[in-house]
Amino acid sequence: MSTVMDARSRMSVLGAVVMSSMAKQVSAATDNNQESALRTLYDATGGASWTNKNGWGGTADSSSDPCDDGWYGVTCSTSGTKKVQTLLLSDNNVKGTIPTQLGTL
Repeated sequence: MSTVMDARSRMSVLGAVVMSSMAKQVSAATDNNQESALRTLYDATGGASWTNKNGWGGTADSSSDPCDDGWYGVTCSTSGTKKVQTLLLSDNNVKGTIPTQLGTL
């Protein structure tokens, strides 16, 4: 009987760990439209030539996340689906036309 209970307890703990891990993955993501807008801004304003581009250089299929990976100049909310709260890129050699997609922020 104790072997069955031990196995059930282990399964309960394993289930809780898996669910906790999945919850972290779901809540960690930045809003998709906002992430896309930031990547478009980078491309449209010569991001490769910015003075500080820490975190920004990934492609659209990159695993880099603007809120979780500390993209320079981006500050986000800290709960649920992350939302960009501020974008500060002054004195960063940003040149070009601001894309309309930035309106999603």
